[in-house]
Amino acid sequence: MGRKILALFAMVLFIITCVNTVAAEEFDPGKTGSISVTLTEQYDKEPIVGAELSVYFVAAVYINTNGNLNYIYTDAFENSGIDMDDPSLAAKLDAYVLEHNVSAVKITTDENGTATCKDLSLGLYFIRQSGVVEGFAPCTPFMVTVPGKNAEGYVYDVNASPKTEVARLTDITIKKVWNTDASAKATDSVTIQLLKDDVVIETATLSAQNHWQVTYSDMPERDA
Repeated sequence: MGRKILALFAMVLFIITCVNTVAAEEFDPGKTGSISVTLTEQYDKEPIVGAELSVYFVAAVYINTNGNLNYIYTDAFENSGIDMDDPSLAAKLDAYVLEHNVSAVKITTDENGTATCKDLSLGLYFIRQSGVVEGFAPCTPFMVTVPGKNAEGYVYDVNASPKTEVARLTDITIKKVWNTDASAKATDSVTIQLLKDDVVIETATLSAQNHWQVTYSDMPERDA
């Protein structure tokens, strides 16, 4: 397949909105940019330290005769068969990079939960968390454009806060305790269900074989 050229179109619906870190400028194809990402726990806003993020250069950008930005897939993605205006682009790219072992730039969050990737070519980037931080769920993969744009112009240093909530994880143990009344008769087994928002997310059978208990690991600590 030849290089695929597509306008941005619906991509603005799901790409991370940029936050200005410097004054906005005109589009300059000769510039480079940067992406900063800050991860925090969803409730207490505790910084997520030591999270490894993989940054993938998905598509280069150029400005057409109408003054609009257009994107062309890089070599690593030109045969992906994925439309850049697909609302599920991030999810499809997540599967693609893992299946094809696509190389990426690695960055790691510091004591403030922040990681920055500098000296980036202009274009479309895909970011996923590739390293596990014990006690926390990974962030959801997301897209970022460099430069970003606001009402005043283009922003080359993009502060991208993922539109995702990083949940603190815990283990949940469920145990059946029988009534000690001598008249009570235990059955051979009981079935339990773990619900979230009235939806069953786990089902287990408790019996003497598992000591009448089951533990679910890495479950969200709280559910708002």
